[in-house]
Amino acid sequence: MALYALVWAWWIGWARRRVLFVYSDSPNWKEHIEANILPKLPPNTVVLNWSHRLSWPKFNLSVILFRCFAGEREFNPIAQEFERFDLVERYRFWQPFRDAKHGRSEALHALEARFLKHTAG
Repeated sequence: MALYALVWAWWIGWARRRVLFVYSDSPNWKEHIEANILPKLPPNTVVLNWSHRLSWPKFNLSVILFRCFAGEREFNPIAQEFERFDLVERYRFWQPFRDAKHGRSEALHALEARFLKHTAG
């Protein structure tokens, strides 16, 4: 609860919500994410690149939030949306990108649309 209190009181700031997006340089999604998702995210979004995690600061709130809320499986790419006085909403993109790689892109398009609609609203 202390972490949520810090997020609600300080990290979100005056905004109603804030997004943390983590992805990597994988050829399976890097180009798609950078062309179709990142440009549509709110200006206060924090983006972390998993491929550069060795240079992430250890005591950075965004990094701590990712490590606390992403879990140990299917955590890359992931979007975490924090809204004031609500629990984190996670959007796990790993499986939908895997399915799209095998010609089944419906889940990816549906998740992407749901995520972008929610972050815009």
